[in-house]
Amino acid sequence: IEDSDLSHVVCTIWYVDDQVDPDIQGAVMKAITYTYTLFKYGSEITGGEWTGSSVLNRPEQLVLPILQGTDNTYLDYDFIRDLAVSRDDYLESDQPVELPPGGYNLILINEDIYTISCDVGDEVLLSFEKTDDLEEGIQVSVTDGNGAPVFSGIVEATEEVNFTADNPPYTIALSRNDFGGGGVYRLECDLKMAFEFANTKIQKGFGWGGFAITNTRETDCDKVFLVGYTEDGRPMETYIGPISLQPGEKRTVLISDLEVRSVEKNDLFGVKVHAPLDLSVISLTGYFEGNMSCYNGMERRSLLIIPDISSWLDFSRSVSWGLYNPITATSSVQMRLFSSEGVLKDEAGLFIPANSSLHYNSSISPFSGYGDGGWILVEGDGTPGLKGYVEWLENGIYKAEALYPLKPGTDFFMPVTAIETVPWGAKVTLINVADVVNEVAFMLIGGGGINEALVSFNPGEKKVLNMEELFSPVDLQTISESSLRIHSSLDAAGFYILETSADDAYFPLLNYENVSQELVLPHVSSDDYWWTAVNLANASSRPVGFSILPYDEYGEPMEEHSIKRLIMPRRKRIFDVSRLFGSVAGEISFVKFRTWMGPGIAGVFVYGNHDYSMLSGGVLKSPMPPHPGPLPQRGEGIN
Repeated sequence: IEDSDLSHVVCTIWYVDDQVDPDIQGAVMKAITYTYTLFKYGSEITGGEWTGSSVLNRPEQLVLPILQGTDNTYLDYDFIRDLAVSRDDYLESDQPVELPPGGYNLILINEDIYTISCDVGDEVLLSFEKTDDLEEGIQVSVTDGNGAPVFSGIVEATEEVNFTADNPPYTIALSRNDFGGGGVYRLECDLKMAFEFANTKIQKGFGWGGFAITNTRETDCDKVFLVGYTEDGRPMETYIGPISLQPGEKRTVLISDLEVRSVEKNDLFGVKVHAPLDLSVISLTGYFEGNMSCYNGMERRSLLIIPDISSWLDFSRSVSWGLYNPITATSSVQMRLFSSEGVLKDEAGLFIPANSSLHYNSSISPFSGYGDGGWILVEGDGTPGLKGYVEWLENGIYKAEALYPLKPGTDFFMPVTAIETVPWGAKVTLINVADVVNEVAFMLIGGGGINEALVSFNPGEKKVLNMEELFSPVDLQTISESSLRIHSSLDAAGFYILETSADDAYFPLLNYENVSQELVLPHVSSDDYWWTAVNLANASSRPVGFSILPYDEYGEPMEEHSIKRLIMPRRKRIFDVSRLFGSVAGEISFVKFRTWMGPGIAGVFVYGNHDYSMLSGGVLKSPMPPHPGPLPQRGEGIN
């Protein structure tokens, strides 16, 4: 990017990493991006400086080898290679081997046979690559449970084999005419099951992070996998599974507990949970006393909003985001970048390969223009096949938070507004997705009545509104007792922030899709250090009665501690697990909320520590279908 006397440069270097396992053949490619500024006087470059993260992380020297080889005279490459292929690989045995999702570097000394157990309707994704330099190809056959062929051919370089399971289990057989020496190949196996929780970018290497995987159904859930993936979505290894989760059973998994080979730790970028039935899964990460972030996934969509971005010139914060194509066909994506004022800054088109992800940050962007503080409209090719994430990080490693991309709509609500007893702040960010002026009504409902603020948004405009300023001079107590209702004349999208001086919690604005007869709080943290709070909302014009049923660590319902509550029309209820359940709170693993009267409820949950320096949360979800109808229109049923 050229200024009058400056050139801002973004440089990406691709390189080969030789710190790999002994059984890996070929090149392991990596990439790193640097940013710097060149000073100019006319056409002459007079100096320069590193910028952004490159100030502390930059190359000190560049070495360009002229020939391949080693400087160590005590190593004989040919002898080492002969040793490597003199015994078979670790994956094989005398019987066919069950193949879980992952990537495997293998040796074809004799016939290799693997089996894949899956359910009817699962999608099986296989990749074969011959990685040595021998002329002979590898003979591959894939057959179904009756021995009928699914694929048969000779792999000379690479081959992709994808199919939908209709007669499992499946058998893979690999052979050669001549098994004398060589025969190194790579086999990748991935499954697309009925349920998939995809966290395509995890926090690792510092702080802590992990997953709570809960079977909230009343039947067993077999064949549950937790699989690691590379940055571009290639399967690395199954770290947990296949396991079976009994009704009510929860499995907590720390990233640090995953047995990742040291040479692959840099490659581990994301994690997916695969299962044949819907599970309740959340991801929590944190940096000791510095921050905490929660991610609980999203549904597939064809249109979504990235609500914020940052440039590498902004040193106070960093916004990273990514798009994930969960289907088994390439997805075409069109994106438009807008400033916060609604000015179209740039457009870009992308192709996201099947079952793959694209990741961007303040240094890597699909756009050539800047839009710091702006937003991105992402449109797929019509098939509901896009997922994603957005991450915020302020002041280095502090105040981190995550959301999934937002969905446009016209009616929203948020039960969380502010909490009077502690120093909280509350903000709502709203984006006018329409290309014309949009009139938006913000209504505080509860706390003694209705307070309404009308705000006009220009085409594409994004505004961050402080709750106290928006409803001034309404006192903080009234705000904290109320819920927020938003009615937009045209399509809009937004999110809500609860903040302390040390950390934040981000929530997408709720709509009718979040209303259900049953909601699940998939994980409870409740002791002398941690607390869990739930904020439920009745967005309808009728009273809603519901029960609160806790489950213990063994998955058994604690029926004797079940509680019934009522929410009046357009009202909310806040529950602290410790205060609600007292001495038994520490025994609770997860909680179900079930309505016994009325159209349904929606809500959010919040985790925090004793001094509010670590704060995060998410939206309560349900395995049940969403509420069948839209929210009542503005003013309907309000007394």
